Amino acid sequence: SKVPEITDCARYDLLHHNWLRVDFKEVFDVAWPLSLWVVPQEHGVAVEDKQRIAQDVVGSLVDKLVSDLRQMREKRQLQTVSRFYFTSETQLTCLHNFIEWKLGNSIVPERSEEYISHFIFKLYEDSQVPISSKDRFTVEIFHSAGSNAVNMEDPGSNQNFVQMLKPIVQNLTLDEFLNIFS
Repeated sequence: SKVPEITDCARYDLLHHNWLRVDFKEVFDVAWPLSLWVVPQEHGVAVEDKQRIAQDVVGSLVDKLVSDLRQMREKRQLQTVSRFYFTSETQLTCLHNFIEWKLGNSIVPERSEEYISHFIFKLYEDSQVPISSKDRFTVEIFHSAGSNAVNMEDPGSNQNFVQMLKPIVQNLTLDEFLNIFS
């Protein structure tokens, strides 16, 4: 459906073009309740469906991320960067579902993928730990629900409309990460 795109566009316009005096709030107020019902169902109703759809939509991207992390460790490359830019809520929601499925727990209990939502995967190397140790590399995953925390009743009052990053996983060894996400 186009419900997520309409909701995100209305949210975007409320935040960035409120000065136009167009009633984007009216569009948002109609689209938002509909999106709360439609969006979670778009990517599967049953857990098994959510997992299959998530694998189909973002499985290749996660495989690339895993490959890049392995390469960083094996080839000792100091700057291996993977960036994935999503232009649809479908991809972010599927990545969200994929991470929850692989970790076996909920990231956040409510719907959270909104305009400017993002995930950050960080790989750290501790040069004080022996190269052969599994503890030399650790992975952390962070999530921001983007503009989910914005007061949409008065969007002009929001100076900082991007929700803070919340840690999902911290101090997971690279081997543990690779075992979970491979």
